[in-house]
This record gives sequence, C-alpha cells and structure tokens, in this order.
Amino acid sequence: MACGGAPETSPSSSAQTIVGGQLADATAWPNVVKLNNECTGIVVSADQLITAAHCGAPKSALTGADPDSHPDQTLAVDGCRVPTESAIGSGQDVMICHFTPALPNLPRVPIALGCERELIRTKTPVTLVGFGETSIEEQATGPKRVVEAAIEGLLLSHEFRIGSENAGSCYGDSGSPAFIRVDGSTTRPSWRLIGILSSGYTNQCGQGFYSDLTRLVPWLEQQARRDLSPCFDDEGSWSPTRDCSDPALDANGEPLDSIQPSTSCGAAYEAEPPDPTPTLKPSGGCNSSTRPSPGRANALFALLAVALALVRRRRRCPFGSGGRRTTKLLTAEVGMCRGERRLAL
Repeated sequence: MACGGAPETSPSSSAQTIVGGQLADATAWPNVVKLNNECTGIVVSADQLITAAHCGAPKSALTGADPDSHPDQTLAVDGCRVPTESAIGSGQDVMICHFTPALPNLPRVPIALGCERELIRTKTPVTLVGFGETSIEEQATGPKRVVEAAIEGLLLSHEFRIGSENAGSCYGDSGSPAFIRVDGSTTRPSWRLIGILSSGYTNQCGQGFYSDLTRLVPWLEQQARRDLSPCFDDEGSWSPTRDCSDPALDANGEPLDSIQPSTSCGAAYEAEPPDPTPTLKPSGGCNSSTRPSPGRANALFALLAVALALVRRRRRCPFGSGGRRTTKLLTAEVGMCRGERRLAL
C-alpha cells in the first residue's frame, strides 16, 4: 500500500501506495474506492465514505479494481467535513464525505468497538488495501492492491504504526483502511475497520501512521446521520440491533451471498418471539368465559415488561448535539496537501 501524503515541505508531491502486496481480485474489497485527488477512501454507509482530511475534499470516487482504466462506477462526492482539531499526527486526520448515487447493497465493514478493541495491540495482523504506489520510485498510483502487515506500535497521538519496510503503505494510500479480523475462527471471517492511513516517513514507503477511527465513532455518526455502530450502545457495551451483522466478505475480501448476525462480543440479535399462548375460545354454556387464563395474563405482563426495557435501552443517537465537536465544511476547491513525518517515533 501507499504511505501517507507527500513531505510537509513539498505539498505538491504525490500521495502514497501499497508495498509488498499483490493486486486485488477483480471484485475484492468493493468498499475501498479511489478518489480523484490521488487518495484512497473507504465506504462506511450507503452514502458516506471516509478518507484522510489532509488529502483535501475530493470531487469524485471510483469503484472497481482498476478504476483508472475500467471504473465500475463513478460517484459524485460532496459535503465533506473534518474534525476541528484535524491535523497530521493528531489522530484526527479524518474526513467524512457524502456521495451519490447511494450504494445500499455494497458490503460495509463496521468500525471496531467494545471488546473488539482488545485485539488492537502490537503484532496484531492487519490487512491493508489501497491504490498507492509500490515503491518510492514509481511516482504513479495504480490499481487496487492488498498486503498483510501487523501493528507495530500504539501511539499516544491516537494513531497506529502499521507495516514494515517490506509490507506496508506508500504514496497514494492516504485515507486507505486497515482491517483486522475478530472472528477467531477459520470458518467465516468477521472483518473490522480500525483506522485510515494519515502519513508515513519522509521519502520512504512501508511503515505508516493510521488515525484511530474507534475513538471517532460518535463524531462520525453525527456527521453521517447514520448509525455506524449497530452492535453497541453509547458506552460501548454489546447491545445488538437487527442491523448488527458481520460484513458479507470472505477471507480475501470477496463479496458473499449472505450476511450473518455478529457475535463478536455477545449473543446475536434476536427479534422478540410472538406470543405462543393460544387464544382462548368459549366452550359454550352459561358459565363460559372469554377472559384470559392467569397464565396468559402473566405472559402479557412479561411481554409488556420486555417492551418497556427495549424502549429504555440507550442507543447512540447520530443526530444528537451533546458533547460533539464543531466541524468545518470543506468544498471541492480545497487544495491537496499530503504531509509526512520528519521524525521517526
């Protein structure tokens, strides 16, 4: 993959790409898109994508494995927003953008939350996907590439240091995602998104610095006006809704025909069962009664208690304003600026 953006002293330099990886299959990782500003983006809802703020607001996004030559679809991008404190090295080098037309059937990878975050530690395997260069000499972004790497450090700046000299990111990969698996089995993978590429070392490809998205979910939900965490409540506790499912992607990022409920941190979501108590029918005679039996009355009271508990269950409200950071709107005219770190950490 490509590393973060160009050196801070050279804003006009090209962005970075995947190093040591391989070309993605034609239909693999369809949620990773190429932006017209030579950066990479990740689709997180039917009409929202995330990329690096330092890339500047894109005007369009292309889907497909080799979108420069054979784009599957061109998406119009508008309404990008960034956190007020966004900057390279801040852990908030993030931008969320609206696009059209919507892609409701595109497989999406949820952001890791709750117990899933416990897997974010040094040496955890990650999968990186991007459109960046494969070496510092290439100077041209290309088709979608994939590489297996590992987390090499958790930084106080709320960033992950990921990759090595032989497996990592390069110019053109800015905004590209880092995925981990939380399934713990070899049957069907359960992917989670943990961060997007922000920067890398000057004049080097390989190791990159990824903004931690797991800390930014409330802000992202407010901006997107979408529930991006259907498996968890406000406190990060397991509280699945009917949309709590694993992404329909196999071990190679290829789309699957079906989805399955997620069980990463607890039991799968289950709809309330119908009342199994049969309706009582009068047997005739003067003493017959249509009143429910004591057993049925108890069942009705139990269902009422469950309904009240569901109403009281706290859910993150993506439209709330309490405790949210203010944002600034980026227009498509904002220039590109890709910076790299001057010092190794």
